[in-house]
Amino acid sequence: MQQPGTGLTLADALGLYLQQGETGAQADLQQELSKFVRWCGGYRLVQQLTPPEMEDYASTIVNAAPADAERRLRVVRDFLAFLKKQKLLQANLAPHVKAARTARKGRAPARVANGQDSAPVLLTAQGVRQAREELERLHQERVRLAEEIRRAAADKDVRENAPLEAARERLGQVAARVRQIEVMLSSAVVIPAGTAQATDRRVQTGSRVELREMASGRQFVYTLVDPREAKPLDGRISIESPAGKALLDRREGEEVAVTAPRGVLHYYILKIE
Repeated sequence: MQQPGTGLTLADALGLYLQQGETGAQADLQQELSKFVRWCGGYRLVQQLTPPEMEDYASTIVNAAPADAERRLRVVRDFLAFLKKQKLLQANLAPHVKAARTARKGRAPARVANGQDSAPVLLTAQGVRQAREELERLHQERVRLAEEIRRAAADKDVRENAPLEAARERLGQVAARVRQIEVMLSSAVVIPAGTAQATDRRVQTGSRVELREMASGRQFVYTLVDPREAKPLDGRISIESPAGKALLDRREGEEVAVTAPRGVLHYYILKIE
């Protein structure tokens, strides 16, 4: 028997949520949740959302607009709580959309004269390539946004000029992301291929790990990467996520426990590359 919500896409779930009387008329709510759905992929099934993915989304929002992050994250938490209440989600993902989880306390990176981090960032070759591609796209978007702002500003009544405000907000996000990528690439150290084999097959940054969930028997493949390279949709999880922390420095054949909202999940490490 199919479980409730297993065939529902994220875009359909958003439509269902917005049909609720108390939310349907709030344009700002719809706009924020639409951004969240686009980030995750509206075509994806609701049940495919994962805690690490939610943590990475929260990190993206905090880094792009820290002053407004809590309000924006609260909107997403309410949406996820609704999905859980309607039994469209098995796990409660709302607690993972939290600014405090992305602060990465305890880090004290070295600084150089211009105030940027000087500590090396370990990236895979794929991560470096993707970062450079994203940087190129952002530069192009910044040019387009500047032109949109110029056109929108031509409207003399700027008090309620929604296109102008939207373009300005997005331009600030793009600029912040550009700075973040440039700093990351300036101190990036590419992880050599085959590092896992050279270190007695222990899981480390850059390792590709094959896992089997003990309870269900399902198998997963993840690559552990620096938080700035994490893309859960592509199977690239942060070493600072709960799963990443549990896997680091473990060997093939070991069992690891990962704390999740629905309890402690146990995985068996099948292979490390």
